[in-house]
Amino acid sequence: MPELKDDPRFQNIFSLEAGMEFDAIWYSWLADHTREELFERFLKARIASAPVNSPADLLKNIHLRDRGYFTEIEHPETGKIVYPGAPVKLTESPWQVRYTAPLLGQHNEEIYCDRLGYNREELVKLRESGII
Repeated sequence: MPELKDDPRFQNIFSLEAGMEFDAIWYSWLADHTREELFERFLKARIASAPVNSPADLLKNIHLRDRGYFTEIEHPETGKIVYPGAPVKLTESPWQVRYTAPLLGQHNEEIYCDRLGYNREELVKLRESGII
């Protein structure tokens, strides 16, 4: 929108009113374009930008899919689910899933007894009283 460059309404960048007026024009213009169109325009104009993707957008991303970024993991409660994989792939030290996300309370004994010094009876009391 080069016509706004010399618009007298926007010569004072510290004016709250001018800022709100500019925002209304700017956001309206943005709404008329797709993320892809905006990204291409900004790229050509050498303006640093990137689209903000939803998880669904990422799952549909051809580049990520073709590079094998996502991996399916079998979880005891959710079943098979797609998770993000390694951000980089190294031929000499390949990435692999070793554990799923822990279940609620799965490591309580290790944390409370082995690391924090509670005994087994105290752990049972904490569990029965609803603290953990």
